[in-house]
Amino acid sequence: MAVDLEILVPIEKNLDTGRQSRFQFSHDRFQEAFYKIMPQKERTSIHYQLGKRYEQRALEEDDMQERLFEIADHYAKGLGEAPDEDEKLHIQEILLRAAKRCGLVSAFDTASRYLELLLSQPEIQSDKNRSFLIQVYKEYHAVLCNMVNVEESDHIYGVLCGMVKNPEELADSCCLHITSLSTRGQYQDAFALGIGLLDQLGVSFTGEDMEQILKRETELFYQELEALGEDHILSKEEAEDPREFVISKLLNRLCAPGLFFNPLYSFWTILTAARRIFRYGYTPYGLQLYSNLMVPLAALCGDYRTSYMAGKTAMHLAEKHQYREVIYSIYHLFALHTCHWFEDIANVISFARESIKGNALMGEFEYACYGYFTAMTALMETSSHIDELWSEVGPAISFAEKTGNYHSLGTFYSFRQFCRSVRGELGQDGSFDGEGFSEQAHTGQFADNHMAMCYFYVLRALTAVIYRDYETAYRICRYSTPLMPYITGFYPVALHNFLYSLSICKVLSSEKYGAETQIRQELTETLNENQKWLEGRRNDAFGNFGHFYLTIEAERKIADGFVAQALPLYESALEHVEKHAGNLHHAIISDLIALCYEELGIRSVAEYYLHRTYHLYVSWGAEGKCDLMKRQYPGLIKHQEYDEPEQYSQSESNLYTTTSLDMKSVLKASMAISEELQLEGILEKLIYVLLECAGAQNIYYLNKLDGQYEIEAEGHTGTEDTCVLSKRIAHAGDIPFSIVTFVERTLETVILDDASASRIYGKDSHIKENNCKSVLCMPIIGKGELKGILYLENNLAAGVFDQHRKDNLIPIAAQLAISLENAYLYEHLRFLVEERTKALKEEIQVRKEAEAKLAQMANHDPLTGLPNRRLFHEILSGALLNAGRNKTMVAVLFVDLDGFKEINDTYGHEAGDIVLITVAGRLRSSVRAGDTVSRMGGDEFVLILEGVEREEEIKQVCNRILRETREPLQTSLGISLMITVSIGVSIYPKNGLEVEALVTSADNAMYRIKRSHKNYYSFA
Repeated sequence: MAVDLEILVPIEKNLDTGRQSRFQFSHDRFQEAFYKIMPQKERTSIHYQLGKRYEQRALEEDDMQERLFEIADHYAKGLGEAPDEDEKLHIQEILLRAAKRCGLVSAFDTASRYLELLLSQPEIQSDKNRSFLIQVYKEYHAVLCNMVNVEESDHIYGVLCGMVKNPEELADSCCLHITSLSTRGQYQDAFALGIGLLDQLGVSFTGEDMEQILKRETELFYQELEALGEDHILSKEEAEDPREFVISKLLNRLCAPGLFFNPLYSFWTILTAARRIFRYGYTPYGLQLYSNLMVPLAALCGDYRTSYMAGKTAMHLAEKHQYREVIYSIYHLFALHTCHWFEDIANVISFARESIKGNALMGEFEYACYGYFTAMTALMETSSHIDELWSEVGPAISFAEKTGNYHSLGTFYSFRQFCRSVRGELGQDGSFDGEGFSEQAHTGQFADNHMAMCYFYVLRALTAVIYRDYETAYRICRYSTPLMPYITGFYPVALHNFLYSLSICKVLSSEKYGAETQIRQELTETLNENQKWLEGRRNDAFGNFGHFYLTIEAERKIADGFVAQALPLYESALEHVEKHAGNLHHAIISDLIALCYEELGIRSVAEYYLHRTYHLYVSWGAEGKCDLMKRQYPGLIKHQEYDEPEQYSQSESNLYTTTSLDMKSVLKASMAISEELQLEGILEKLIYVLLECAGAQNIYYLNKLDGQYEIEAEGHTGTEDTCVLSKRIAHAGDIPFSIVTFVERTLETVILDDASASRIYGKDSHIKENNCKSVLCMPIIGKGELKGILYLENNLAAGVFDQHRKDNLIPIAAQLAISLENAYLYEHLRFLVEERTKALKEEIQVRKEAEAKLAQMANHDPLTGLPNRRLFHEILSGALLNAGRNKTMVAVLFVDLDGFKEINDTYGHEAGDIVLITVAGRLRSSVRAGDTVSRMGGDEFVLILEGVEREEEIKQVCNRILRETREPLQTSLGISLMITVSIGVSIYPKNGLEVEALVTSADNAMYRIKRSHKNYYSFA
């Protein structure tokens, strides 16, 4: 009847009977209606049967990863229909796997639903399922932390502490909980939590007499560093002791709350981690802390260079070993407190943005949030327009709110008010009050957040200087000076130094304390100390700090009454700020010079610098300051000039009008590129924006492919602009190969006013045939590597692409490099997602490639492709559960290469890598099809043999490994090497029931045979 009513449609016949045997609903609405009226018991049974059916099909087609969520969803609804205890445990394991996968794609609500279902099952609370229950609680705790469910995460962490006896097994959950407490502002509790676990691991900390402890730690650090020789930690290998990985991870996680609670505690974590690297070798998280050495060494020793080299070294090793779990955090730390002391501060922006994206991708939301600190600071200092900073503030606040990062919000609110103040939305006195913000309420609310207070006071002092309120700037800087150690090494420390010294000079010049000799002497001493420190920074990075230093030197001369000596110093500062800094500092220094001439009564020169200051602030978008200047100098700066800057004198008109238009182009292009998700979209938007405002007739974006230049995108002007995503080989009719080849080789930009008249390139066939005029060819560089080449051409007019236009194309090129490198990640991953319970099935198809890539990177050794430590633990945990159910044995083989260090030392790391890759292949060929070979780090491999029934099987595998690895090995240099291994064996359940116990037993057995005669195996 249902068929007659067209409710069901037959889809398959029984071959024996000839009758229809399978049907499907003709419409989803029919299926939904029948499902709703079906009894609950019958629904549960159907879901269980569907789960079994989909699982069986997935196993047959080797498609379990693809169908996991579909299977888990049915099993979650049909768990009660499992016929026996073993089947129920099997379903529970699938639900746990699905919950972990949900966590990887940020579907935390769905993960929570699976885990809460598991915890509601009474049978998993029994002692025999204790190991499985701990895994469930660990995953549930991680989900709760990511959902910012603080009360429940606190409770579950307490449960874990009561269940887990091995401190190493608790470390990951402890680190997550430290982060959870930190984002709530509970820094002391966070630090105490980690210190307690470190103490169980043998690392003691008293917290008493810290100055003496740090003095001794610093002395030992330098002694041990010098003993390593010129290569420093490059001469070290990865740590071999698994406990070092746990200790370094805990120390790393304690660094941030230590800095916020008591900077001396943070110094201790960093120095302790560095010295452990010297003794035991490096780990991923040890390198992250090593990159943090700027914090203690700058504060305790004033040593910036050692810290800078440490940061570069840590970055090199992390990139070499592809430590994805820490590389983005190292980028963040390098940008936060290291890069700007020796490199152009503009470099900070790319490191910061890459750290934000990468840390969010890795689930390190705390560090991702911190990346906005540095991005916003560097944009403020280097931007051509304040809207560049403003466009970063909104996403920063949104990200902090979504991830519950209360600590960061205190700083981000200050950046928002800074922008509002400068743009004139809060009045014209530099105050942050207004738009729902109160300075008094803010300082009260975030009083315990010392970092947020530092940023607030520095930014507020900066607006005071912009609005010429030097008295307020002095008061703020003096009050906030004791807080600056909380942001040791951060760029705002230098800005605070400059603002404090400037305001002191203004106070001394005002004769406010003219009769109070002692106060003037104290101020002069502070000024001298500040300049001494700033001189060191100037010597290391003149482009960042030279104009600061020269400006204060000029102001000191004025305060001392030597005005004539001050004027050339001002001019020198102005000359350097034009070359190296953004519009903001240029405007501040110009304003100071105008004020100087104003006070001297030299009106014509003062007016010149006032005009200059005004135009710079107009270009930067500082409408509040501009409005104030119009009120203060009504006869000098007319209203129409503000609205129509092109009406100024011809020379200045060209300069400022071009700047304004180019700035809009830069912002438009950068925002368009950064917002696009796909490579094709990035290139298309780039071409159209450049056609609109770069002055080019022909634009090509090129890449090198198999020795030829390939045009990936091109744009041309005509009756209407066209953009073609061509993917074709470039010919001489398209581009001048002589110019493009030069740019590829030198990574330098070529600008020609009249290419056809060029003595160097005028003979190029493309130039001659097309009578080319203006040409600009620019390399697109990301992280020091060539990503592509941008070629622009105009054959109608000469001199179109001047140096100024090139300078404004640079940020577009930088954003393009970042967007191209991350296009794949932009397409397949987003930071946070909303509840996906209903939409999860549709989302899987979008995310599966990114998830597979992420899983591969997170779970496999990049050198050998073998499972890494993380995946090894997961595989062995599953193997032990299966073995307990099937009453079989599992063998763990700990394999260590004999004499590997000598090979590395003698023939180099390249030869060592060849040995490791070859041994990995031989180990794989020595074991059975279902066995697992993993690399734990260095020259250590651990094998898992499942389904073992007799010890004789294990001995056969060991002998096969010994025989295979003894075969001579040829390196790329033609050197023949003889490799042997030592093997330690432990057996489940004979030598232990838990992962850690079996690994430790096998490790100990391996060292016994290694100490005796090597090249053999030993049972625990």
